[in-house]
Amino acid sequence: MFRRLAASLLATLALCALAAHAAEWQITQPNVMTIAMGVSIPNDVIYVTGSDNGTGARIMRSFDNAATWEDIKPGNEISLMTLAMHHNPHTNTTTGIAAGIGMYQIFNGMAAAQDNGDTFETIGEPVFVAGYQASGVTPSGTIGVVGMWSPNVREPLTYGIRMTNDNGQTFTDSTWPLEEAPIRYASFPSDDVWYATGGTWPTSTSGRMAGKHHHGGARHHAPRDPTRKSAMLNEFFKFRTVRGNQAIEYLPTSTDPAAHAKDLANYVGVIAKTTDGGRTFNTVFHDVGNFYMNGIDCPSVDHCVAVAEGPAGGHIFVSDNGGASWNQTYTHPEAGLFKVAMVSETHGWAIGGEVNPQTFNGLFPSTEDGGFTWTQAPLVPHVYVNDVACTSMDNCVATAFHRNGQSVILQLA
Repeated sequence: MFRRLAASLLATLALCALAAHAAEWQITQPNVMTIAMGVSIPNDVIYVTGSDNGTGARIMRSFDNAATWEDIKPGNEISLMTLAMHHNPHTNTTTGIAAGIGMYQIFNGMAAAQDNGDTFETIGEPVFVAGYQASGVTPSGTIGVVGMWSPNVREPLTYGIRMTNDNGQTFTDSTWPLEEAPIRYASFPSDDVWYATGGTWPTSTSGRMAGKHHHGGARHHAPRDPTRKSAMLNEFFKFRTVRGNQAIEYLPTSTDPAAHAKDLANYVGVIAKTTDGGRTFNTVFHDVGNFYMNGIDCPSVDHCVAVAEGPAGGHIFVSDNGGASWNQTYTHPEAGLFKVAMVSETHGWAIGGEVNPQTFNGLFPSTEDGGFTWTQAPLVPHVYVNDVACTSMDNCVATAFHRNGQSVILQLA
């Protein structure tokens, strides 16, 4: 009897453990807009940013866990690419910055949340051309926006991080020092300690505007013409506009390293760290010939998880000693990994997609031990996941490009 009860208990525990790892992502909002790739959840309110043909910028908001949505920003010339929102529980106020991709003949790259997140207004930055790829929030609520900017087409371009603690009224700029690998993403585990990734790939010069750079950043990435018609997001996707219509172009590449042998030197991946709020950066990770770095998330000043992609597939790296060393804890030979979101010191999701010449499939590895081991959720056909935000491991929202040329919103079933 005891053995039967014990066996039954073990079977039940095994089923529970299996169920815990059987999280499944599903498309809950198909064809939501042409380009959707920013999501943030302040105070259980979901915000999604992007842009749509015929309307330009879009910001959507949901108060009921994505059951219904409202548009809260009218279209304009900005094509919004990244979003960072912050809710202050002490003042019960919501602030945020939505940043633009820096193309489609725009001369301003940001919009700031107004009226407690009810509206967004274009920020009158002192810049002529700007393009932003990532953003984040420090524990105190200061918002950092990662990208490039210049006061006019004659001035050199600066790559770095722009910080604002007054919702975009003023900015303090930190310059990225690594010329060989332009800054891509950043995480802000404290007001003073930040980590940022950088990288290049062989085709990263295409779709960019040539020019000079300032105090770092790759020379071939510096824009001269603010009316560019295309921009590379990563090695697999390009934003472009044709006769005013916006589109995502899929650029499948071979995952066979031999096919990239002559170009391997052009794959550069770096991670840099600052302990003085962006005044100086020190390189804590550097690799040539294998991949470029993408998203990074640091649940504490000593613990970070970063993702990368290249000809040998997608990779995840973890440091638990302040960047002194990095362990590769996951690789997928036929995938790209785009971002990572740590819900806590132990739990988090990485996102991206399997890629091949015909299509791509949404990839969702998850971790329960701080990034040292990963479990793969079922693939989602024909999507490449580009952003994710979570309030818990079971309550997450993701945006993705769909093979049909539109974007979708996904949630955990």
